[in-house]
Amino acid sequence: MQVHTCRHCRHRGLVTLLDLGEQPLANRFLTADQLAVPEPRYPLRLAMCPQCSLVQLDEEVPRQELFDEYVYVTGTSATSRQHIAWLVRELVRHYRLGRADLVVEAGSNDGTLLAEMQRCGVSVLGVEPARNLAEDIRRCVAGWSPL
Repeated sequence: MQVHTCRHCRHRGLVTLLDLGEQPLANRFLTADQLAVPEPRYPLRLAMCPQCSLVQLDEEVPRQELFDEYVYVTGTSATSRQHIAWLVRELVRHYRLGRADLVVEAGSNDGTLLAEMQRCGVSVLGVEPARNLAEDIRRCVAGWSPL
């Protein structure tokens, strides 16, 4: 469904910056049976709000299409894990984070960042829309439970 108003300030009249046409969803791995069926495609357009300058996608893919069986997980990439470990150390040091602080991660994927924060002694809360990934978070992050 095309979005006509800014997600931040609700101004109508987004300006298209880049139109990449209709694209299949990323990170979908099709079975042999699925190859014979046309893959769903959605417009991929980058738009800017002339009122507040927020750059955003102007299309909403149905939630169930994106999150019923989400495939990409952060923790499978050694490079991502190394970067997250570095980032967490920097954030903990810079903001002097500790047990009394709470880090909330929206879109917490498989819990890689949250688990690293916990290893540094920081309290965490993850919000993850993909049900299959929420199970991974339960295994990785002590004390995590879905909202």
